[in-house]
Order: sequence, then structure tokens, then C-alpha cells
Amino acid sequence: MKRVVVFICALCIIAIAAGICVSAAESHYYRNDCDPTCEYCGAEREIDGHVYDNDCDTLCNKCSGIRLVDEHVYSSDCDVDCDICGYRRASLVHTYDNLCDIECNLCGYRRVMLEHVDSSRDGRCDNCSASVRSVVLGGIGIVVICVLSAAILGSLAAVWIIKRKKMM
Repeated sequence: MKRVVVFICALCIIAIAAGICVSAAESHYYRNDCDPTCEYCGAEREIDGHVYDNDCDTLCNKCSGIRLVDEHVYSSDCDVDCDICGYRRASLVHTYDNLCDIECNLCGYRRVMLEHVDSSRDGRCDNCSASVRSVVLGGIGIVVICVLSAAILGSLAAVWIIKRKKMM
């Protein structure tokens, strides 16, 4: 006659006999919901696998197991929000060739064009060396602008006076 040795765990009251777990509920003991192997008898069970919130999540929702994942995914080098999970990384600064450049070298973002500056009056922008046309008005130019402005204002005043008289 073959003798069978039975071990009974005092904590969970599971008896292990001849490689089969036996208990009132006839269940095996697993370390967590994702563990496929019974700790006592080695019986295998089918599991769905680990469950994560998204592809960037490193912690399993069922067993708290940790996995290695690739880095977050961004639309461009200047983007601060991960396309998959929304994680915000530190704000990055767009990179331009000079102060007058309007397109970021990394992501193509277009900013508002700044005015060229020619403080040395050499016909070249101080920031990007682009050719700059300087308009220098002499005394005659200023007189012409003043006369034209006065003529326009006088014409507008005359039209206003004529319309006002017609209304009376």
C-alpha cells in the first residue's frame, strides 16, 4: 500500500496531498491576481495578464508589478505633453537661428516676426545681418509730411462742416 503524506498549512488551512491542493473552497494559493502558479502545489492557471492604464504606465493595476516602458511620446522636440498619457515634462524653449528667425529649428513653430534693428545705421540688421532700408527724413521731408497732414485734416473738417449745415 502506497503512503500519501499530507501537509496542512495552519494559516490558510489548505492541505497539500500528492501535488494537489485541497481545501474547503478547493482553491489554490497565488501571491497576487497575476500569479499563474499556485505557491503550494505548482498548479498552473490561465490569467489575462497584467492590466495598465496606458502604454506609459509602469504599475500593474491588479498586482502592483512593475514593468519597464519606453520613454514618453511627444509630437515634437518642443512639445511638453506626452501624446499617450498626458504627462507634462519641463517646458522647453524653442530654438531659433537668431532673434529675427521666425521658425523653430526643432519643431517648426512659427513666431511673430520681430522688427529688424539697425542701431549702427550701416544698412544691416544687428541681429541677423539682413539688409535693412533706413528711411532718413531731412527737414524738407518733415515739412512735406506736415503740409500733407494739414491738407487732409482741412479737407475732413470742410466735409464735416458742409454735412452739418445740410442737416440744419
